[in-house]
Amino acid sequence: MQVVPEGRIYHKHITNLKLQSYAFVLHYAEELQESIAEFVHCHPLYQIYYVVENRLRIDVDGSALLLRENEFVMLSKGVQHHVIYEPDRKKRYFSLVFDIVPATPVSNRGPDGDNEFKDIRAVLSELESRGHILSDRPFDAQGLLEAILREQKGKRAGWNTCLIFHYYRFFIEALRHIATKEPLDSRPSGKLNLAIEATKYIHKNYYEAISLESAAEHLNISPRHVNRAYRTMFGTTFIKNLNRLRIEYAKIYLCTTAYSIDRISELVGFSSSRAFFKLFKEYEGISISQYREEHYSPEP
Repeated sequence: MQVVPEGRIYHKHITNLKLQSYAFVLHYAEELQESIAEFVHCHPLYQIYYVVENRLRIDVDGSALLLRENEFVMLSKGVQHHVIYEPDRKKRYFSLVFDIVPATPVSNRGPDGDNEFKDIRAVLSELESRGHILSDRPFDAQGLLEAILREQKGKRAGWNTCLIFHYYRFFIEALRHIATKEPLDSRPSGKLNLAIEATKYIHKNYYEAISLESAAEHLNISPRHVNRAYRTMFGTTFIKNLNRLRIEYAKIYLCTTAYSIDRISELVGFSSSRAFFKLFKEYEGISISQYREEHYSPEP
């Protein structure tokens, strides 16, 4: 029985990473060395050979390719190939067999978009027309391979998901090395997080006379939409959070300055000191004067 070398990375289960417009399907991944013989074969899948240590010779459709350390070759589907057996030449190399398949979109909140799939398909189409593409510069993937090995050995919570993401990232990094065109996918996909954007608007403008309506105008959506997004994410309304943050910023002045309450109220955007008094007591449970007495520490 053949002994599997210690430290070998191995993945033999067909695993899908489903994204919005496509799926990355991992069929096989393994780290090999010089003692492993490989027969001449072809398959309806893509494959990457990456040299971890020393050099590797591969026969691709009858042509011998030489790969040096940190170089790789990506093979198209149906290309006949095999690693040239040289048991006397020490080497380590990583093999990844995978496919990219279109998927029916089920959500517009995924990490990818249609343009991302088009970009990937553009590179794979070039690969298919050429049969194989050899990397023209070093591809330092050692860190990714070490991460894969850690997940394989550690098997901590969520390790299966982390593992497939590492393999997918390996493919993406390799793809970037051989891509020759500017990507179409230049904008982030998914919906803008309106609640976060509205909160940023508050932090930037809290001392002004801002409102739910002005925030909605800034974001070019309806006030109702802003409030709904806010409630969904934070469990509160835009106005309540605005008042809460104004009070928090007011505390800085209460603790470090001798400014009057009217002045502080103006500095943090309250329409009147009366509103400031009322909301401070409501949120903090004590009066402004009590808070100042307990926390006042003027800057030197």
